[in-house]
This record gives sequence, C-alpha cells and structure tokens, in this order.
Amino acid sequence: MKALVLHGFTGSLQTVAPLGAMLKEAGCTVSMPILRGHGTSPEHLFRVHWRDWVADAREALVRLAPGSDEPVVVAGLSMGALVSCILAAEFPRNVRRLALIAPAFRFRSRLIHAIPLIKKVYSSWGGNPEFADPALLGSINNYPSFPIESMEQTIALTRVAEDLLKSINCPVGAFYAKRDPVVHPKVLKLLDKKLGSGPSRKHVYKKSYHEMLCDVEGETVCTDVVNFLLKR
Repeated sequence: MKALVLHGFTGSLQTVAPLGAMLKEAGCTVSMPILRGHGTSPEHLFRVHWRDWVADAREALVRLAPGSDEPVVVAGLSMGALVSCILAAEFPRNVRRLALIAPAFRFRSRLIHAIPLIKKVYSSWGGNPEFADPALLGSINNYPSFPIESMEQTIALTRVAEDLLKSINCPVGAFYAKRDPVVHPKVLKLLDKKLGSGPSRKHVYKKSYHEMLCDVEGETVCTDVVNFLLKR
C-alpha cells in the first residue's frame, strides 16, 4: 500500500514522522511532502495561498500513485487534514481510506473571528501550547509564530474543505484529543453531518494536546491510525 501523510499549519515533518515510520514498518511506501512556506522560517509563509498547499499535496499524491485508480491511503494532521479532504474529493478512485487527525475545521479560540481587526495592528501571531508534556516542546521544530495573513488562508481552506466533505466516498477515521487547545470538539459532529461516506470512525484520546502523533499518547494514536488505514 502507498500512503500520503500531510503535516499541519506551521508544523514540521517531525510532527508526522512517527506515523510515517510506523506505516513504513507496516510495508507501506510513504510520502511526506513539506507544504509551501514550511520547513524554513515563519516569514516564508507570507504570500502563500491555501491553493499552494493543496497543489503541493496533489503533486505528491500523483507522484506516489500515478495511475488513475492506483490505491493510496491519506492521513492529514490539522491543516493537513483539510488538504487531505480536498484530495479525497478530487481523487475518489485513488484515495481508499482517509485519516483526519485533529482536523482543523473549527477552532477553540474566539480571536479567530477578530483576525481582520487584529491584522490592522499585528502582522504575526504566536502559537498555542501543543503538547501535554512540556518537555516535548524542545524536540519539535514547529514555527513559534506565523503571519496573520497565513492564518486567513487556513480559515479560507476550512470553508473549501468543508464544502467538499459531501463528495468524499471513502471510509474516514477521525482522531481527536479532548485536551486539544486548538481544534474545537464540534468537528466530530460536523464530520458526521457532512461526510458523503457517512459517519466517521471516531478515536478520542484523553491526555494528548494538538500534536497527537508525538505527544504522550503518540504511539497509541499512530497505531490506531495505521490500523484504520490498513484495515487491521
């Protein structure tokens, strides 16, 4: 089996590396592209459009599975989950299973609604704590801040991906951490209501924060994702 794994907004490949490694151990050919503006410094997110992230992921999928009906499983973390939904709708004959990990369709912070005003005063914004275990913060090279205009692109991406949920016809697994400070728990009901393939198979974790794949329950989360994607 071939597997495409997508990181989240401001995230590094380290945040999805444990999942990629476990998929490889299971015999998968794995692609983990770096989406536009990531992997360097926050300034490189300036003038990056959400379509650029989708284009990078699409290119990686086509390289991984060039045949028009060649099977591939897709896993996306946070913003990567939104991009994954677009790919699943766009390539229904390729994407056989879809794992949405901390899917960022809804946010806990109410400041999201004030971004147009905040943008007039500030050009960048700091991130939330992403690990239940603070000791893990130093082990991941995520951006500590991001341009507010790039957050606007993420919000635009949520709308596009949500509109396409009805077009997804493959089995979907939703993986969510109750203590996630970024993504609102209402995303689980949203998916059940709008997915074209019917309610998702839900996996909920009690201890982890947003970076579920490398947090305190990381091994369990990765195992659950791999078992779902490979139908174990």
